[in-house]
Amino acid sequence: MKNNKVVQALIGGILGLACAVITIMVMYPNSFFSSKDEESTAIEDDFYANINNDIIENHELESDKEYWSLLFTETQDNVDDKVKGIVKEIISKKDTYQVGTDEYKICKLYESTVNQENSIKKLDTYIESIDNSKNINELMNNLAKIDKELSLGIFINSALQNDYKDNTQTIVMVAPFSFDYGNIYSDYYTNPLYSSYVATYIEYDREIFKLYGYSDEEAKESVRKISRFYTEIAKNSKPMEELTEVQSFYNIVTKNELKDIYSNINIDTFLNYSNQYDISIVDEKQARSLNSYLTMENLETLKECIKLQILQNYGKYADIEYYNLMNELEAKLTGTDITKDTIEDYAVDVIALYFDTEISQEYIKKYANDNSINEFKQIINDIIAEYKIKMRNNDWLSEKTKQKALLKLENMKVNVGYPDKWEDNSQKYDLNDNLLDNIINMNRVNVEFANNSIINKEKYWMMSPLTVNAYYNPQDNSINFPIALLDYELYNESNSYYQNLGSFGSIIAHEITHAFDNNGALFDENGNMNNWWQEEDYKKFEQLQKEVINYYNEYKINGKAVNGKQTVGENIADLGGVSCVIDIAKRKGATKEDLKEMFKSYANIWASKSTEEYTKLLLIMDTHSPDKVRVNAVLSSIDEFYNTFDIQESDGMYKEKRIKVW
Repeated sequence: MKNNKVVQALIGGILGLACAVITIMVMYPNSFFSSKDEESTAIEDDFYANINNDIIENHELESDKEYWSLLFTETQDNVDDKVKGIVKEIISKKDTYQVGTDEYKICKLYESTVNQENSIKKLDTYIESIDNSKNINELMNNLAKIDKELSLGIFINSALQNDYKDNTQTIVMVAPFSFDYGNIYSDYYTNPLYSSYVATYIEYDREIFKLYGYSDEEAKESVRKISRFYTEIAKNSKPMEELTEVQSFYNIVTKNELKDIYSNINIDTFLNYSNQYDISIVDEKQARSLNSYLTMENLETLKECIKLQILQNYGKYADIEYYNLMNELEAKLTGTDITKDTIEDYAVDVIALYFDTEISQEYIKKYANDNSINEFKQIINDIIAEYKIKMRNNDWLSEKTKQKALLKLENMKVNVGYPDKWEDNSQKYDLNDNLLDNIINMNRVNVEFANNSIINKEKYWMMSPLTVNAYYNPQDNSINFPIALLDYELYNESNSYYQNLGSFGSIIAHEITHAFDNNGALFDENGNMNNWWQEEDYKKFEQLQKEVINYYNEYKINGKAVNGKQTVGENIADLGGVSCVIDIAKRKGATKEDLKEMFKSYANIWASKSTEEYTKLLLIMDTHSPDKVRVNAVLSSIDEFYNTFDIQESDGMYKEKRIKVW
């Protein structure tokens, strides 16, 4: 399968939203390249295109790839090749391992994936229980059992979560309703921009039902009912823009209030936790709309929806035909040919996902470079120190708010490379020759582990060390940089200080800035949602946010406007990140040539190429601005950029109004 988190979010995913939504990442790959943009690629008119033109032109986008990125896919491909080598080395010695060891289990999972048996009969058992449900109570009782066994969240999707306002406490988060393929965004069914994607979903929903044994007419009728159901729920749901705001997720209700919201069912059946916890419901209006649909007159529609979601989530592990169908869907959504990956490649991906701890540890033994990690930590220390100076010199914060911001920086946790404590879920995996059985078992173990970690206040990384990405976690005030990120070819000891400052320095500063973006700024130094702002300061901050939104709204890609509100958090982080490394460079006495190196290095990390379909897809659903905008919009607000490259009022990069928050 393609290693693409944005696409995966579109066509798959079950639990974990409530926990993951406030983990603010620097880089979902948000690729962009089009020859339709400005004709001039002179450095003063289009800095991104000028600096990256040769890099982009010299890279041919493979027909089965929706994007290519100098930082993301180049680096991730290098890491994945090393992972593949590790897995193959383990598999090559399969006859030497004792039963029950991690290596033995890895070989079991590999063989069950490569020799995928037809396990659809196991899914038949779940689907038959839905078909045989005679009323809503029976249906929902059967659904609750299925949700628990398959680790799903059909209709009612709940998970344990650290309390936003007191992270020493645990709450139950009732996440938004999941539509097709794990998608939580109601905009797909209410906004005409998404109509083509919904049409594609509908097309493949019919194919899924037909593959299961429905006639063409039966499939069409079932999907028609489901689509109408989704549309009705979507009309009463929070839009995507609101779901990008962390405060939207925190709405505490009592158990009795939750029972009133879900008055047509026994909600206790779906909250199967040993203790009584406070409850936060993300979208009460949506939940009430769903509740109104949970009636006898809609029984058949609800049954078809449940069956479809079971097949969407687990069909690909039960029969290779469903796996192939998912690949076709992904290709159609992203404008690519069907993936050329073999079933062996797929098996490696499955192993890397479920045995991440074991594979990561082997990767670290073979490839981790302590010098690079220590150098990276030194850059982080420099940037945090500079951020403290920025806060002290801030001209729009009061002294009281400055002191709170400095306290947050002082208490910021820094994690580089890999965790100090590893997850050990594989010890509880009970694997056999059947892939579907194995996936169900491992998912259940992982969900139990996640819940126990929340209950026991154990801290684990929220991202694999083998992922080329980075994130800020407001709930423990930490910045996190996986070891895979340091595999980037433009980060090495032969680069100048200013090259590394422009690339990795800006990424680090971006993550630090997330502590003070529209979401991160709501959390204090201990990771609790707590208003540490003076009232007038926060009003000014809100005004600056509006200016950022309006500024980015003016940028267009292929004639389509960037959504400034949807991307505001990432844009604040981009602007603040580059502003910070500029201050560091100036403090170190950087020359004009040093600054040129730094600006060019910053542009290089966003060099990318993508299909037109993928560009459009990201533009309307991603919380990051397109890569070209991440370069040009940011630099057009930096005075030092104008001075370094002699940007004049008549130039394309010139902006009369320059935006700055931090």
